[in-house]
Amino acid sequence: MFGLFETWQRVLRDIKLNLPATLVFALFFRVLGFLVFAPLVTYGLSNLIHSTGDLAITNADIAAFVLSPTGIAFAGLSIILVLVGSFAEQGGYMMVIAAGRAGEKVRVVQVFCKVVARLPQLLAVAAAQTVIMLVCLLPFGATAAGVYWALLSTHDINWYLNERPPEFIAALVIGGVLAFGAAVVAAVLVVRWALAIPVCVFEKRSGLSALRRSRELVHGHKVFTGTQILGWVVLTSVVAMAGAFFADWLAGELLSRISGIRFLITAMALILGTTILASLAMAFVVTVGYAIISFSLFDELSGSLPVVLHGEVEQTSPRIGLTAVAAVLVAVVGVSIFAARDLASELSLNRKVEITAHRGSSKTAPENTLSAIRQAIEDGADYAEIDVQETGDGTVVLIHDSDLLRIAGNPVKIWEVRDEVLASLDAGSWFAPEFKSERVPTLKQAIDLSRGKIKLNIELKYNGHDKALAKRVVDIVVAEGFGDDSFIASLEARGVAEVQALAPQLKTGQIVTVAVGKPENLPVKILSMNQSLVSARQVRLNRKAGRETHVWTVNTMPGMLEMIDRGVDNIITDEPAMAKKVIAERAELSSAELLLLALSRKVGGS
Repeated sequence: MFGLFETWQRVLRDIKLNLPATLVFALFFRVLGFLVFAPLVTYGLSNLIHSTGDLAITNADIAAFVLSPTGIAFAGLSIILVLVGSFAEQGGYMMVIAAGRAGEKVRVVQVFCKVVARLPQLLAVAAAQTVIMLVCLLPFGATAAGVYWALLSTHDINWYLNERPPEFIAALVIGGVLAFGAAVVAAVLVVRWALAIPVCVFEKRSGLSALRRSRELVHGHKVFTGTQILGWVVLTSVVAMAGAFFADWLAGELLSRISGIRFLITAMALILGTTILASLAMAFVVTVGYAIISFSLFDELSGSLPVVLHGEVEQTSPRIGLTAVAAVLVAVVGVSIFAARDLASELSLNRKVEITAHRGSSKTAPENTLSAIRQAIEDGADYAEIDVQETGDGTVVLIHDSDLLRIAGNPVKIWEVRDEVLASLDAGSWFAPEFKSERVPTLKQAIDLSRGKIKLNIELKYNGHDKALAKRVVDIVVAEGFGDDSFIASLEARGVAEVQALAPQLKTGQIVTVAVGKPENLPVKILSMNQSLVSARQVRLNRKAGRETHVWTVNTMPGMLEMIDRGVDNIITDEPAMAKKVIAERAELSSAELLLLALSRKVGGS
């Protein structure tokens, strides 16, 4: 048996001795995976989603999809395919290391062929692991959902997050205990399955048979195996987190001293160039190191060093290898040309980008108040985004939460409060003392203030107790003649559809937090999308379908620049003044500078 320090020494020694072969295999595997495996997986999963014929965009829709047979199949297949890719990569590294230790000549194409030959067995192992892991972790997830419902469903979740009452702390503690329990169960399973990949690769076992064989080998050596496997995971995680923390700190220190976009270009290029190389090196060491440890444990506990490359593919011709490498290089060049053309097409050199102040200028004034709208006008925003709900008297007012606890200290639900009570509540002191006279405004008051100064993005906020929200909002907008200076949006598709039926002349928008399907097919003028969903491709699809792309909530200079590069029509932000400055400074850059700025973010994976 060998200790942790000896294990890490062995990892570094094996990496050093087999560095050329492992690097070539890593490049070969990832390039072919990018060109072949990833597109096939994406195509297959997309077809699975689209086979339902539905688009899921709300939390309820997503939950229904996840719990449906198609959603379960999608989640399971996604996990399995990710595992298969990881297992195949690790299996290749194990073959390279085993061949090196046995003194065999390593041919990367042969290793790749043997990995491909093992894919069915690896797929069975991944499927077995996924099913067992999900079944074992399901009780923890169900319990966590029950705790949330029991402790955090009385008031709006935003109040719990801001105030952190005892029940919130209790929920956090219980959640922590559940998370710890789930982590222990997952760790036990990982240790039992630690040798499943080398068993599959070298003993040609698959599925449950490989898992049982791994458990047999580990039996009696659980602590030893767990120390080796989990020790490496902990070590590399600590190093990675420390490196990321240092990189973030250093980047923050540098970028905090930069006031203009031109200087930002140089700083980003230097920072990203350094961090991308460090990240690639770290990822390589982590993956190869894990493979070496797993193989070493298998070698130690099984008592036999496998023959790796002789037998099945021994007659593989070097010419085939050269042909394959040449094909990969040609494909890479083609993809690079396409990517460069695609990147150039992302840059929106002269396209107008509008700014929306999220809940008004909510960083400098209380959200959804007249003061917030005034500040948005002063900051130069094109739109103010406001949330509207109905009071107990049917008045449409501006408020985000389902109750008044966070903004006015009153736990009454918005659908229960009467107008005379609402008019007396202080809706500004929670933000700052100077806003103590602020009240919850009506939609009509917001329109009167905005007329001729700023447009409104009116979000219908459904709380399960609405009576005629869409109709009342439509009636107010039409009666006030404010249709050309506003649009009505909602996360609930039914609300958007009702607006369209009542007043087809009004612009409507669909808010998209997560999407399963094709959001560009939604029958609206505007797609208000979570920034995690906004790729250049999605923006192009939206524009081709005649949809505007509004992206939320973007509060940093690099994030704003990235969204502009991707071609969005509107940036929704808590920092409208910053967005105005970014757009003005970007307009002064040359095409070459814009390309360099976009390329630096593309390389950095942003």
